[in-house]
This record gives sequence, C-alpha cells and structure tokens, in this order.
Amino acid sequence: RLKKEKETFTLPGLTPRIKNLLIEGKEDALFSKELATIRRDAPVAFKLPKEEWIDTLSQEKVLETLVRFEFRSLKERVKLLKDIYAGKEVPKSVLNKNTETKTKSTNASQEETLDRASTKELQLLTWLLNADKTNPKREDILEVAQTETLKEAHTVLLDRVMSDRKLKPLFEKMEQPLMSVVDRMYVLGVCIDIPYLEVLQKEYQKEIDALTKSIHKHAGREFNISSPKQLGEILFVELGLAATGVKKTSTGAKSTNIDTLQKLKDAHPIIPEIMQYRELDKMLNTYIEALPKMVREDGKIHSDFIQTGAATGRFSSLDPNMQNIPVTLEEGKNIRRAFVATPGKVFLAFDYSQIDLRVAAILSGDKNLQAIFLENKDAHTSVAAQVFGVSVDNVTKEMRRAAKVINFGIVYGMGVSALKEGLGSDRKEAQTFYDAYKTSFKGLMGYLEQVKTNARLKGYTETLYGRRRPMPLLKSALPFLRAQGERMAINAPIQGTTADTMRFAVVYVFRALEESGVLGKAELVLQIHAEIILEGEVLPGTNLP
Repeated sequence: RLKKEKETFTLPGLTPRIKNLLIEGKEDALFSKELATIRRDAPVAFKLPKEEWIDTLSQEKVLETLVRFEFRSLKERVKLLKDIYAGKEVPKSVLNKNTETKTKSTNASQEETLDRASTKELQLLTWLLNADKTNPKREDILEVAQTETLKEAHTVLLDRVMSDRKLKPLFEKMEQPLMSVVDRMYVLGVCIDIPYLEVLQKEYQKEIDALTKSIHKHAGREFNISSPKQLGEILFVELGLAATGVKKTSTGAKSTNIDTLQKLKDAHPIIPEIMQYRELDKMLNTYIEALPKMVREDGKIHSDFIQTGAATGRFSSLDPNMQNIPVTLEEGKNIRRAFVATPGKVFLAFDYSQIDLRVAAILSGDKNLQAIFLENKDAHTSVAAQVFGVSVDNVTKEMRRAAKVINFGIVYGMGVSALKEGLGSDRKEAQTFYDAYKTSFKGLMGYLEQVKTNARLKGYTETLYGRRRPMPLLKSALPFLRAQGERMAINAPIQGTTADTMRFAVVYVFRALEESGVLGKAELVLQIHAEIILEGEVLPGTNLP
C-alpha cells in the first residue's frame, strides 16, 4: 500500500525519507521475517539413545561447570540429582533452596530503596573490584559482594576496597570526588545549534542523493545501498569484484563491512562512493537528525556521564554518547560545530598532546621514547626519523602518517598483519617497519611482552595508579581468543593509565575553579577522551574572533 500510495499515505512521524527507506527495505524485511520463522518441515533425523541421560551423567563435570559460571545455589541439588530423578525422597530444604533464595532476594529488593549517591557509590566499589562489571546492576553488585542485600554489599565492598592499598586512594581521591563533578556536568548540559543542524541536514541529504544516483549508475541499476545482501550481490556477482580474502557473514554471504570495502577501494570507483555514502548516512541518522530530539526546554542536551561505563577506566555517556562524536573527517568536525557555548560564554578546550605515547614512555621506561618528550619533540616525526633512518628535517607527511599508525598500532597490540592494513602496504614493508621500531624502542617492546607475561600469571593488568582489569581471555582454550586477550592486555595499562590521568585532571580542575572562586563563571562541562572542555563567561572588553 505504501508503495502504491507513496505521495498520499501518511502516519505520524512518517517523513519522506522514512517512506523511501521502508520501500527500499521491503526485500530485507521479508528476508528477516523468513530468517525469524521456524521451519516446521525441516527433515530432522533423531534417534533416542539406548541409555537414559541420567545414567551417563558426570556429576563432577556438572559441578565443575556450575562453579565456573557461578551457579552457587544449584550445587546441592546436583549432588542429589539421581535421587530426585528416581523419585526418592530428598530434604525439602534442598528442593526449595532456589525458590527461597529467589524470594528472599526479591523481598530484599522491594524493601531496599537507595538514593542516587548510595547507588553510584555501590557501583563504583563493584567496578573497582571487577572492572568487567561496567555500569553494574543490582545482581552484579550482589554477585561481587557475595551477599543477599545491597546494605550488606556496601559493608563488604567498602571494606575490601579500603583494605586494598592501591584501590583505597583511587576511591578516596578520584572516584568519590568525581561523583559530584559528573552530576554537575549533567545538570549544566551543553547548548546545541539546531538551526545549524537543519542546514547541515539539507546539505548532507543533497550529497547522499547525489551519491545514490552515481552509485546506481556504476551498478547499472537501482538497489538499496544500505542492504548488505543487495550490495554484496552488486559487488561480487554483477560487477564481479575479486572476493579473495573477503570474510563471510554468519549466513554465508560475503561481507560488505568497512574492512572489506577498504580492501576493495581501488578495485572500482563505486567503492569510495559507497564508503562516503555510509559515512554521511551515519552522520545524518546518528547525529544530525538525532541530536535536536534530545534538546530540552533550556536549549541544551544533558548527556549522562557514567563513571563505571568502561572496563578501560574511561567515561561512557548516554543520550547522546559524547565519547563517539567524530573528530577526524571534515564531516565529523561539522557535527562538533553544532555544540556551542551558552550566549555570552565561550568554550575553552584543553587537550593532552599524545598522552597515550607519553604514558607508554613512563610505564616502559624506554629511554629513546622518553627523550622525545623530554626534549619537547613531536613524537610521530621523531619516530619516523628513527624508523626510516632519516633526519627530522627530511621526514615527509607520508612518513609521519606511517609512524603515527605504527606508534598507536604497537601500543594497541597491533601485529604485522594489522599494521599492513593500517599502512596500506604489503606484508614485507610492514614487517620492515615493525622490525625497525623494535630495534629503536627496545625498552617499550620489552615492556609490552612483560605485560602479557604478568597478565597471564596474575589474571589481570594494572594501571600506573593500581586500577586492575581482569583478563580471562588469556586462559581461553581457543587460540584466537587468547590472541585477542593478549592485545587487550597490552593496551589496558596504557589506555587505563590515560583514563585515570583524565579522571584525576577533572577532579583537580574542578577543585581549582572552586578554590579560586570562579566556579559559576567558569564550569567544566565535558570530558571526552584526552580533552577537558570548560565553558566560561567573557570578560568585559575582551575581543574574541
């Protein structure tokens, strides 16, 4: 009906753009329905085993599994499982244990009402003791505390944190003071320039429409560019692009994700246009159209910064996620321009330059890397000079770009294969760069290997300030998961120390504003990665561009 009555069919919120997306997505919607429908005519061959399952049950393996996944209340019932199955009489206390525990927990949940501050403190204590419990819920808190009520949990968790010589200062000097600052940032909010976004929306939609026509022309027909299935058919069947090394999705179809498109970007002029289309479409949907809907009556958005939102120690934020606002491409910078200071005030942004590399230099003790910063040199240019064997004056933009990829790649656990993709080179060249880096920065490379070894032995990594992050993947029986765990272990102390530094910085900046008596005239409104943003009043007579 929508397709036949496209011009006249109306529903609340049904914009022309949404109509087009619904019409274009009809095939995908029907395909999704087919995937979600259980096939009752499937030829399933099944034979009943000769023995009953209870006769072949290994109680030891079941108990081992329950302990591993922390199903504590089921252990007693498993020990009596054969008696239960045979209909023998067993103690009612065992049979009712789950129900009693559940009822007790439910009643406790209904009786316990904690204020926001108490809840946040419980979450912080839980997260400090187990960083994988991000933004912990009630059940996470009780699991870590091994208690039945939140009141009991608070006593247990606080005692554990305060008796830990590394976690105690983190809690007292960082996390507790941060709570009120984060709440204040939420209340203050940030202004959004809605008229600017409306203009941007028209510009981006115009570009998307032009790209759509060009992509359809390259393809030789119209299709839904946002449909991975239809796009895959165009690229790999109709255009016949080489699919060597292209991964497949869970349905067996060839992937059309960004990694695949990057590999094919020189294979056909349609590929760069598809990548540009996706980038603009994401900006349009995620930010340009979404941000105005989040603006409140005061003309501001009030993002909820979550102290316990990431295992790395970074903040996360919701409505909107300020940590994901794009910063690199011009299209992303356009989005940032929509965030404006309150009339009569200005933004002051302070960014820690190359902080991850500075942290790596501190943690590793690498003399060459430390010398770069002690002499106030540009890290990427200096590394390029050493890796490429040229003087600093002869480092080209391309050399510096390659050094930047290597710098961040190494500290994020990137291997030669991933480095090859990042550099856009072949494996031989990537290996040469990797080996040259290892030679120039032996202290750093030795430190990263030691981090992996320590993480395997201890089961966790530590930041400079003592924040711990569990590394369970290092014990996985699957090689690819262990490799993933190693990359996480390499990166965690560096990224975590950066995050801790930023958290301390927020506390110190707020305290400085407060002690100097300018709080209210100048406010801390945002903290994004390595950047702190203040909003302050403009002094009379000040000339601003």
